[in-house]
Amino acid sequence: RNIYRYIHDRTLNRANNGATLHEVADGVAEAPGQEQAFDTRGYYGTLNHNMKATYQRYFGWWDGVPANFNPVPPETAAKGYVALAGGPDKLLSAGQAALAAGDYRWAAELLNHLVFADPANAAAKGALASAYDQLGYQAESGAWRNYYLAAAATLRGTERGGGVNNGQSRAYIEGIPTASIFDALATRFDATRGRKLKGQFQFILPDRGERVAIEVGGGVE
Repeated sequence: RNIYRYIHDRTLNRANNGATLHEVADGVAEAPGQEQAFDTRGYYGTLNHNMKATYQRYFGWWDGVPANFNPVPPETAAKGYVALAGGPDKLLSAGQAALAAGDYRWAAELLNHLVFADPANAAAKGALASAYDQLGYQAESGAWRNYYLAAAATLRGTERGGGVNNGQSRAYIEGIPTASIFDALATRFDATRGRKLKGQFQFILPDRGERVAIEVGGGVE
């Protein structure tokens, strides 16, 4: 109870004093007693994540900075940062220097721009993977560690393959309600190609003994 209240109140305290979404949790100490209560530690949900979630509940996705209300897409911004740094070689050098200094968060920030600007830059991808390795090794949270290390593997081309249903049994798929399956299919509807399509479609599922009616119109299913 006290830990939840601590997260809530620390978040609003810092937000009310001007901290943005990405500032609100940076450098905040754990609640008193949490270091000894191992069942409350951030092995999955971290204090950092939980404070950001609390912030978002009250203030939404926008951090209050006008420049971040409608920023340019990451690829466009990345090319601008590369040019501002004086070219890819200089930005790569700065990222490698941050790596050598042990400033892995800053290294990831710099090198991520370079990879977004030039996804074929093997040196940039390797350096960014190294930064993610170190961030992953230092993470107490399993989720953080997995995200960092999986991203490093992807950059190196050593990630494990597999489809979205990899490892899911037939019984698992059969247990999904039919309505949920069609809801998921609706998210794959091509609104650009199907914007003029209008009508009703009937699906008969004899193995389930079900009939499903789908109405398409206005670019949605």
